[in-house]
Amino acid sequence: MDCIEVFRQAEKEIAESGKLSLTARRKIWQTMGSLEPRKRDSLKPRSLTEPLKKRAYLALACAQKVMPMWCSVYPDNNSPQNLIEKSLAYLDGKIKVKELRAERKQSTIDAFMNAVDSRGSVGSAAVAAWDAMVVALEDESYLEPWDSDLTDDDIDAYERDAAKEACVAYTYTDGDDGKCVIREMEFWVWYLEEAAKIAGLKNYIFSEKYIKE
Repeated sequence: MDCIEVFRQAEKEIAESGKLSLTARRKIWQTMGSLEPRKRDSLKPRSLTEPLKKRAYLALACAQKVMPMWCSVYPDNNSPQNLIEKSLAYLDGKIKVKELRAERKQSTIDAFMNAVDSRGSVGSAAVAAWDAMVVALEDESYLEPWDSDLTDDDIDAYERDAAKEACVAYTYTDGDDGKCVIREMEFWVWYLEEAAKIAGLKNYIFSEKYIKE
């Protein structure tokens, strides 16, 4: 399947359901290039290949999109912003992998998860930043051969990718289900256009006919 067909199928899925499944997200990631092979239990960061960098930039864009939500509730806690900045610096060759790996602290993700427990989807914005940092180090985990058949239904709230986590944060509307549905579709439309730009699909925009519908 060629790149444009992947995006057109994803577009149709969003138009019909307002969502973008892990299966569709995986196909989009694959348009950016292949995953560097490694052993299943390896903890070694992957090489900074162009495909990894593209997927990492997309994941970081997702985290950046929802960071204002985190800042509005936790204006004095810049931990997720720091992860984004360090990850971008690593991808741009400004810091070494050792420095980024040093940010991967259990205490940090524990604090983000506590924010999810106490403040709901606002905390998901911080978790998205964490997930994006992991992509910068290891690439998208759901491209691994042993996880390549997993769907959203197979994954619990602690294992979501950065895009899904950011979507959870973006769709929070304080109980208004109607607005939640609209914001979820808005997020995935944005995601598809951002992914197309990073994948090198020039001049792609989400079909206007679906927006009208």
